[in-house]
Amino acid sequence: QFAAGEEMRTEISAKFRRDRVEAELADAGLELRHWWTDAGGDFALSLSFPAA
Repeated sequence: QFAAGEEMRTEISAKFRRDRVEAELADAGLELRHWWTDAGGDFALSLSFPAA
């Protein structure tokens, strides 16, 4: 339940580069396993797992 006027965040739009994402994941003990992008490389989806 939301209170009247309460906000809900549904999206965060930011610019990330793969190397920076990999570094931040490593700092958190995670490993990038796959990086999908659109044809232009403008959008990406990453799949990460705990580092081995």
